This record gives sequence, structure tokens and C-alpha cells, in this order.
Amino acid sequence: NSNGQSALALNVLQQAHNLHPYDSDILMALLSFNKDVGAHKAARGYALKLIELNPQYGTVEQLLQ
Repeated sequence: NSNGQSALALNVLQQAHNLHPYDSDILMALLSFNKDVGAHKAARGYALKLIELNPQYGTVEQLLQ
């Protein structure tokens, strides 16, 4: 993503998520990426998954801040 290849970066993250759907690091990366590009609905979905897997993250709102 930092090299200007956002579409490729998102594709790689989504493929990693498909292979490892319970990986918190991948979910957090997808949340951050989507939030940064303004895809708030997708970011919220990843936040909900993170909280479901790891309740210690708090609330969706806290994750999205």
C-alpha cells in the first residue's frame, strides 16, 4: 500500500483473511486499510469480527477511532 499499490495490497489482505479468517492481525489490517480509504461499512464489519474474537478490544467505536 505504501508503494501506491492499494488495490494489490487490499487483494493480498483479503486473500490472507480467506485463508486465516480468525487472525486478529489480518482483521486489524483490513479494518485500518478500509477505514483509511473511507470504506466505513467494511471497516465496521472487520471491527465486529475482531470484537467477536477478542472482546478485550472494547467496542466498534473504540476500534474505529
